[in-house]
Amino acid sequence: MIVQVAVPCPLYSLFDYEMAVETAPIGHRVNVPFGPRRVVGIVVGTVEKSEYDRLKTAECLDESAAFTEDLLRLGQWIANYYHAPIGLVYRMMLPQKLRKLEPYQRSAVTLLTLSEQYQAWMANNAGKTAKVTLLETLSPVVPIERTAFFKAHSALKSHEKLLLDEGIIIHQSAYAPAVDHSNHAFPQLPYVLNDEQQTAVDALQLKQFSTTVLEGVTGSGKTAVYLEWVKKVLAAGQQVLILVPEIGLTPQFIERVERILNIPFVVVHSEVNETQKMAAWEAARHHTVPLVIGTRSALFTPFDDLGLIIIDEEHDGSYRQRDTVRYSAHDAAITRAHFLKIPIVLGSATPILETVNNVARGRYQHLSLASRAKGAPPKWSVVDMNEAMVMDGLSSELLDAIEETLARKEQVIIYINRRGYSPVLMCESCGWVPECTACQYRLTVYRKSHSLRCHHCGHRERLPQTCPSCDSHLLKMMGQGTERIEKALSDAFPQANVVRFDRDQLRTKNAFAAAVNDVIDGTADIIIGTQMIAKGHDFAKVTLVGMLDIDGILYSSDFRAEEKLAQTLMQVSGRAGRDVSHGRVMIQTHFPDHALFTELAKVGYGKFAKTLLAQREDFEFPPFAHQALFQVEGVNESETLRRFEALVAFIEGQNCPITITPVYPNALSKRQNFYRFYVVLQSADRRVLHQWIDYVMAVAAQQLPSHIRHFCEIDPWDFD
Repeated sequence: MIVQVAVPCPLYSLFDYEMAVETAPIGHRVNVPFGPRRVVGIVVGTVEKSEYDRLKTAECLDESAAFTEDLLRLGQWIANYYHAPIGLVYRMMLPQKLRKLEPYQRSAVTLLTLSEQYQAWMANNAGKTAKVTLLETLSPVVPIERTAFFKAHSALKSHEKLLLDEGIIIHQSAYAPAVDHSNHAFPQLPYVLNDEQQTAVDALQLKQFSTTVLEGVTGSGKTAVYLEWVKKVLAAGQQVLILVPEIGLTPQFIERVERILNIPFVVVHSEVNETQKMAAWEAARHHTVPLVIGTRSALFTPFDDLGLIIIDEEHDGSYRQRDTVRYSAHDAAITRAHFLKIPIVLGSATPILETVNNVARGRYQHLSLASRAKGAPPKWSVVDMNEAMVMDGLSSELLDAIEETLARKEQVIIYINRRGYSPVLMCESCGWVPECTACQYRLTVYRKSHSLRCHHCGHRERLPQTCPSCDSHLLKMMGQGTERIEKALSDAFPQANVVRFDRDQLRTKNAFAAAVNDVIDGTADIIIGTQMIAKGHDFAKVTLVGMLDIDGILYSSDFRAEEKLAQTLMQVSGRAGRDVSHGRVMIQTHFPDHALFTELAKVGYGKFAKTLLAQREDFEFPPFAHQALFQVEGVNESETLRRFEALVAFIEGQNCPITITPVYPNALSKRQNFYRFYVVLQSADRRVLHQWIDYVMAVAAQQLPSHIRHFCEIDPWDFD
């Protein structure tokens, strides 16, 4: 049999191999020779005849397919829509363990089980305390994993052999279970749905494809609605996938699931080890868990009977991957739901304009939660930084408000989306500013570690004491980052516990969870954070939010700038006053009369989004047109630019029906030693755009040498 195999390489074609099988192993992993090495490929189809005479042989690695039918289709869709090599797409979708060139064996564990005669033995051995304690600790119904049991009850391990010899307990071998996050010791969390929530719960129809937008203001109780939908799907015997933006959102969300549903479920994200990921993969596939919660990669989990997909915080940019295979998990999830003929829910207080447009056109069902479940919307005020008295980036008005809030034993959030101590170090004598040699980007000052860091490639160097250009000691740290604001507030309020939420401070899931718990239990008084703080957290004691240094995005060349800033303002302000009536948001800006500040709080995000949508239509920007970014990058700046310009000129000379907008140098023209240049391709007709992308990619493959890389990004979200 001749099979077509997707091989993990930067080529767009399938490869023909011979297989000595009677039934086509579609979706299976195979061991195939490819050039001088052997690699893991995926069988995607068969052909009766190959154009090649002498075919190499593919060997099946596993008894069962790696991909379910819907995942195989999803991979093909991603490859086609995002113009990505299909072999790299399937490799991305596989867990690390399945990328290895070896058969996969499910991990086995030993379970402890009580035999039928254990009750009689218990009655006859009432005085043998340790053995009785061991049996009382075991479950008479549910087998318990042996290693985990004795890790928790190490003092009882010495009695295991005696009870085994007497036939009172039994060892059973079983597949390793996924990490089960259900905790039956949790008290059930009581809640009553309000009318809006109940209407939303009743509106979702199962077992048919639909896209539903759950638009709820921050604190309106979207999670309760999600979990009621989960109950409905589970009652129908099906499974649920909930996608969350990143690991920072999951600890609180997981606890709510534990306390409300009290069911077994698994969590999949970047900090879960590979053994646990494979256990979760198998548990979902064999329907031993009904619920999977995860970040972007969890979309590729195989399910036995998936009945609902929920995308929480659907506006979040982390659903988009921008390396190797550039795709949107948001859009791919909608496609998977369509393939399976099941509903998908997009939840957010600030849905993206593409979603708002699809609602307006009747493509998506719209459900609204317009009021907070508890508390009232926070009151906004704008601090005019042109007139304010300022200390280390903090206005006197904001400092006074912080003092008042702390006096009431309440908490404060200060939002500044810039890590480090200062974004710029400058010599006041000669104007020297340190840049990353690999990225041509200003290095950020980190005062605590006496270092300069590049936030793009990770380069570090020591903080100089004198200017390397003129030997002057007049080195000035300009601007503020989270580290500088932390120091300023610690100095201003020495009795307050100031904590910092950013990637430098909270690098692991456990560190983040611990910091979140400090806020929830009231240990933290002032929380300084980047975007991490805007990710849906429910901090009941926070009543004041201060927003710093947000002006930079207002006049960005990115046509999505106002949309993104509006989302940030609404999401961050939503942390204030969730359980009380006196929440307050203070925005520091040099542009107090900008419509974003004067209108957004007054009319709400929904109406403001419609205003932005009308502007997009006037200027023919997405979603009223379709875009792709075509990028060329190489280590030699002049050669890369010359070849890029020649390629663009050639394409423009072909009577191209799409708009080609050269944008060079790139906003960050050099990154990790590669000079980058790109054009934006745009058309009102999606089909025409994709036809020309195929043409552009083919021409680039012919005209560009192998040391100059090229790729395209469909529906680009950022242009940096």
